[in-house]
Amino acid sequence: MCSRVNPFKRVAIALLAFAAITAPTTSAAQKGKGTVHGDLRASASAWPSLKLHFTLKRGSMHVYGQPEFDVYANPVVSEDGLSVIYDGYADFTQDSTLTSFEVGQDQTSSSECVQTNMLPPLNAMLPALNDATPVSTASLDGAKIKCSAGNLFKVTFRGLNLAVCASGSSGVHVYGSDMEISVTYLKKRVQVAAPKLNASAASQCEVVVNATAVTATATALLTGEPIPESEARSLDFGSDVALSATTCSCKSTPRPCLFIHGLGIDYAEEELQDSFPYYWGNLTDHAPCCTDFKYIMWNSQETGWDNATQQQTVCDLAASVTESGSPTEIADTIVVTHSMGGLLLASAVANGRCTLANSSSWVATSPPMTGSMGSDYAQEACDGEHTAFMEALGNITGQCPVLGGTLSLAYEDGTQASKELNDAYVAAQEVYRTRVHAVMCSDGYSGLFSIYQPMYWLLGVGLPHNSGENDGLVEFQSCAGGFPLDRFGDHYADQFYVTTLNHADTTFYNGDGLFSAAKKPVKWFDGAMGSMKGPSSDISASSRVIPEGETEVPPPREADMPSPKEEAELLAKLASPLIPQDASQVVPADQSTMLGSILPETTWKVIGKLAVLAKSMNAHTIDIYHDRKLNTSRFMVHPNSKMRRTWEVMTVCLVLYVCVMIPFIIGFQFVDWSRLSGMNTFIDVYFVADMVMTLRTGIVSNGEVVMDPKRVARKYFHSWFIVDLVSNFPLVLFVPSSGKSLKIVKLQKIPKLLRIGRLLKYLREYAKYYNLIVSFLGLAMGLHLFACLWASLFNECYGEFDEELCGEDELAPMYVQCIHTIMLMFLGIGESTTYSSIARLQNPELRANIELYYMSITVFMLGTVFSSFLFGNVLALLMSWDQQKAQFRNRMDMIKAEMKYYELPEELQHRVRRNYDYLWINQRAYSDMMLLNQPGISKPLKTTIALHLYKDLVKTVPFFAGSDSRFLGKVCLALETAVYLPGDTIIYCDDIGKEMFIVRKGLVEILIPDPENSEKRIYLRDGNFFGETALVIDVRRTNTVRAVNICDLNMLSKHAFNEIAAEYPEFGERMKRTVIKRQLDNMNIQSPVEKAKVHNQLTLVVEKSLKQRRMSVSLRTIYRAKKLGDKLKDIADRASKPAAALETWRIIRAQ
Repeated sequence: MCSRVNPFKRVAIALLAFAAITAPTTSAAQKGKGTVHGDLRASASAWPSLKLHFTLKRGSMHVYGQPEFDVYANPVVSEDGLSVIYDGYADFTQDSTLTSFEVGQDQTSSSECVQTNMLPPLNAMLPALNDATPVSTASLDGAKIKCSAGNLFKVTFRGLNLAVCASGSSGVHVYGSDMEISVTYLKKRVQVAAPKLNASAASQCEVVVNATAVTATATALLTGEPIPESEARSLDFGSDVALSATTCSCKSTPRPCLFIHGLGIDYAEEELQDSFPYYWGNLTDHAPCCTDFKYIMWNSQETGWDNATQQQTVCDLAASVTESGSPTEIADTIVVTHSMGGLLLASAVANGRCTLANSSSWVATSPPMTGSMGSDYAQEACDGEHTAFMEALGNITGQCPVLGGTLSLAYEDGTQASKELNDAYVAAQEVYRTRVHAVMCSDGYSGLFSIYQPMYWLLGVGLPHNSGENDGLVEFQSCAGGFPLDRFGDHYADQFYVTTLNHADTTFYNGDGLFSAAKKPVKWFDGAMGSMKGPSSDISASSRVIPEGETEVPPPREADMPSPKEEAELLAKLASPLIPQDASQVVPADQSTMLGSILPETTWKVIGKLAVLAKSMNAHTIDIYHDRKLNTSRFMVHPNSKMRRTWEVMTVCLVLYVCVMIPFIIGFQFVDWSRLSGMNTFIDVYFVADMVMTLRTGIVSNGEVVMDPKRVARKYFHSWFIVDLVSNFPLVLFVPSSGKSLKIVKLQKIPKLLRIGRLLKYLREYAKYYNLIVSFLGLAMGLHLFACLWASLFNECYGEFDEELCGEDELAPMYVQCIHTIMLMFLGIGESTTYSSIARLQNPELRANIELYYMSITVFMLGTVFSSFLFGNVLALLMSWDQQKAQFRNRMDMIKAEMKYYELPEELQHRVRRNYDYLWINQRAYSDMMLLNQPGISKPLKTTIALHLYKDLVKTVPFFAGSDSRFLGKVCLALETAVYLPGDTIIYCDDIGKEMFIVRKGLVEILIPDPENSEKRIYLRDGNFFGETALVIDVRRTNTVRAVNICDLNMLSKHAFNEIAAEYPEFGERMKRTVIKRQLDNMNIQSPVEKAKVHNQLTLVVEKSLKQRRMSVSLRTIYRAKKLGDKLKDIADRASKPAAALETWRIIRAQ
């Protein structure tokens, strides 16, 4: 199998042999069917060439965007006359590109091997023809196929039922549900220029032409000859064949379809989306029961499927698709999940965050219900448990450390899975087995032909899967999730469908395969949607989707009329301006081909992230640049894309190779370096390609990603272009092969050393270690370069020399000696060991080379600079490893000096030192996180940090429990930290209260001012709170609170409470009820009448206090803004009702 490229963009790819016909002895499986015997050289000369015209009925199966195409085949007899092989070709024209598929055995062109699973399995058609069964009648979508008696056959090819009608010399017509093939016998032989395959490549190519016994019937179908009467009499007519329709209609209730994606998306949208073409395929024409398409976009890179907040967010969005059901019920919806999205939904239902109503249906594709071994491998690689190279590669490409999405997919009961994660898997699997309606899994990773196929093939082979039956990321056993494996079938009509697709194919993005029933995800979805009936008690009785026309299903009920609110929303959408979508991101419905799809680069970014489990493609890194969409070419590469990062890693490796080998070649010219010519040629070609890649890669200008080809070229021409052009110019092709000329060619390699600047450019991302790395790299490269130059000046292995002393075996000792010499000179101690004394210059016989002295002076001066720079950076790095300790020590020195200056008592000094000792031991000397006070950090980011610090603490307070994250974030951001030593009084009785305290760590005691109960003690521990009354009522403290041991407390001030209560009135009401209840409990009033009276009095006092606060200037502004916003909303609602009514009247009138 091979491919080639000519100057006219004609790509020749040898697919496989169209057919191989041989004549061995009849096998047991073919008993009763005659085979062709004898020499075929005479008979085959009369075999005609074939023209096969393919007509594809489904858009998901188009080849290079073409619904029809022709294949030409020519029979070639083998030298022994026992077999016939078909050479063939097919041409496809798409846009300005001509693609030609060819197959043959000639040696006339350059070629290379390709995988057979990427190719149409035409060689498998011949055994199918041998098994052709005569039938009396055949129908397609209920319509009878017209064919004369005795010429109609049923053929089963890879699970696909076909009807074959032979018309003698006029040809053969093949009927199928999704395609038709018209075979014409050509009188004139076609000429096929087959690709050339050299011996080395041939040994690596997979053999796809197998010897196949051919029956007389198959021979007749291939040649147009009549079927022999003896053969026709021996054939028993089978049952009729009925081919189902190309598309299915909805036989259940039409409902909206909601799609939940899996791993690989690094951003989220707060609302439902109408499209998501970068992840899901186009199913508009293949979902008969979907009245609408909605998509949930959640950050599956950073957030795992077991995250409670994410589960609740997805549940809320899913429940909002329809207005039927409760706010926590997903009703009247078809939910489609892919990969980790299925785990997310199952776990959310298991945890009670929402329910899946009986009126809803769930379709799952590739769900990792027991996790993925890719997650375990990723975590181990980033922890350095595999190789240092894998860990370094993960760091360079931004894959390490592993983010939450990947972490949550650790394999169940594996080394990386916690007990909590295992329990979550078990709960999700139970929901999965009882609520899912249709499932698509895969037991093979070959998949459809696309740019992702090689990647997932490598993942399927390279990852330490527990089974070879996987889609590259998820094993079939994991996808089954506890269902019996025999529940699954390999036909697209099976509701539980096992395929040979890879993980990306099950997003429906790459369309359907052409020749296999196990590679039709879109066709399966079409059929599954057409027969979706909702959950039933006997769901396990059968998982087969009933083909259209075989059973009667009640017609769907009439859809409900839209509500006024829905009509108003529709009117608003119609009135809103249309925003054109970026053309580079739109995927037409006919882009899917027989071999997959040629996908845009934006899709590569998303689907490539699905392979993050293998750590070969985002664990997530935050893009800190602005994207410029103006003047963007479809052939431009994003500078932060995975493809570009991979290219840069390759470039760095080759730059290091060049920087090491070029000094060797220049310094040790007596060595024969011709054996590296192949590698050198590859590097030269690569760097030329790198120049092209640089011209087609966006640049970052002032923090903005620029994808304009003209600006990119202008930037390149003013920077590295001249250096690249000089270093890559093939001077060896233009100079004679004399010795002097060859030296010039070798010197021309010196500019290539400037490419080390590329390496320094990539290292700038790691600012903390940049200076150290540059120092070390400069020292190492300086030693290497000067050692090779020293060898070039000092050695005498030129002209006539002793081969024993200057042989290649002496290269290593000579190089080590030169390194030792240069290193001594770097340190300034080389006079007595590296060369003769300068006095020997007076003796002509012992006179040293003057160039050596010049060079030694240069090496000494540069070595001093390099060494000082390196030692200085090492010292700075060592000091920076514990900056916290150094800062704390400096602060303590200043505090001690200040206490000594003011002559504080020793006991008081001791308490101050103990206070800071506690801060150092427990908080590394940070009383409040410095990040929360940094002016350059945005408020949402500060809120997220504060939530991480205090969320678990504030949730223990009753009036904070059950609040959403936005509210809790404001509370956490307002909290302050204070440390109290044992015996410190936190609040005094009769003081005016201005804050509430939450005990984070420690033990506090509330002192009761009651002499009769002096022995009574009230203690508060971690998570308890006190002083909340001061936030609601302007009163004095009623008790004294003292620290029993060292305490870490969080405080919420009255000012912060007022601002939060003004924005969230319901919080103020909860606080009011809590304060009143606690005050009543403390009073211990027994009489119900008296208790009610006091309750009313407390309520009036609290209301008066809160009312006074609302009159303050700042809070009055907040309330006024809120009130004005409510009025504007009421006005908008009133305005929308007449418009909606008017539009409804217009629709009714039009009908």
